[in-house]
Amino acid sequence: KLLKVIQEHIITRVGGTESIEIDFRLIVATNKDLEKEVEKNNFRQDLFYRLNVIPIYIPPLKDRTEDIFPLINTFIKKFNDIYGKNINISSDAIRVLEIYDWPGNIRQLENLIERIVILAHDDTITSGFIKNLINPEAAITDNIDNENIEFKEMIEIYESQIINNAYKKYKTSVSVAKHLGMSQTNAARYLRKYVPEYRKK
Repeated sequence: KLLKVIQEHIITRVGGTESIEIDFRLIVATNKDLEKEVEKNNFRQDLFYRLNVIPIYIPPLKDRTEDIFPLINTFIKKFNDIYGKNINISSDAIRVLEIYDWPGNIRQLENLIERIVILAHDDTITSGFIKNLINPEAAITDNIDNENIEFKEMIEIYESQIINNAYKKYKTSVSVAKHLGMSQTNAARYLRKYVPEYRKK
């Protein structure tokens, strides 16, 4: 049915008998190599050729560093408005974000900025704060001598990493609670505090 719609621009409503002509442009996106998926018989060849009229390759975020700064500004404004804050990111912190490889692309950047806005105690975010969120293990020694990061803030950053890593692996508050040895109520509270995806459910 989808192939017919794409090819002939004709649909029939559910329960109807009349064919209706429609005018549309179809844009699809994927993070997979569809040609390889066709070869593996994981994707229909006829559908692929109907979709593959004008392919546009969008490089991963790590190869588009010039896009990171405007994206940061967009997300900072968005989450400042949502959470009623006035957070800014220092130039050295932006540099850390620009050289990170972003395996999760724009969605990962957006989630990180939201986490920054939630956790930040100061209006200006430093590179040390960013490094803690991205790679806390590598920043532990630096933080001991970092006068800009208080103990409570360090604890929250490490809590955030533990909870986010557990959620990525176990997916539910019940499983996270079991893995971390806490009650489901506490696990859900931590997930609501630190995991944007969980709050959006």
